[in-house]
Amino acid sequence: MIIDGKDVVESALPLTLFGGTIRKVPTKGRKQLHEIRLTNGLLIVVKATRHFMSVTFNGDISVLAHSTGLLGEYRTGDMIGRDGNVMDDFNEFALEWQFRGGEIDGMSLFRTPRAPQWPEKCRMPTTSQKKQRRLRAQDTQLYTAASEACAKLHPDDVDTCVDDVLLTGDIEMADSW
Repeated sequence: MIIDGKDVVESALPLTLFGGTIRKVPTKGRKQLHEIRLTNGLLIVVKATRHFMSVTFNGDISVLAHSTGLLGEYRTGDMIGRDGNVMDDFNEFALEWQFRGGEIDGMSLFRTPRAPQWPEKCRMPTTSQKKQRRLRAQDTQLYTAASEACAKLHPDDVDTCVDDVLLTGDIEMADSW
């Protein structure tokens, strides 16, 4: 893991970060889980499973009241572009918030930069990838398994969890929620 441009071995966790602490939580399978507890009591949970990542916030979220970015406007869920306007297209919103390293002293978000890098736009799924996803979505056995694996979640999250499992064909995706 890299923090502030420096390699940090996980055995060094927990460590102090921005006045709070970051620690790795033991997990099973391919899921990685890190918790960042800020001094105001806000807990940020970062989960990563394969190529998917989720970020959740627990506690006093008032510190997020004026945040912007790929997470959207926290209280309403509105997708707000860099210019402050509300967007309604998921793909355009994602491209709007593509990391622009040159804007931040040339820093790179990743250890090894790879294409596409801004100003080149991120690549959207190809037709064959979309076809594979549709075929997996027609797999009733996978759908049943996904529904069972996602049933433990908050009702608002179940459909999205099932979609993630169907899109990847990987039942372990349900553990990333």
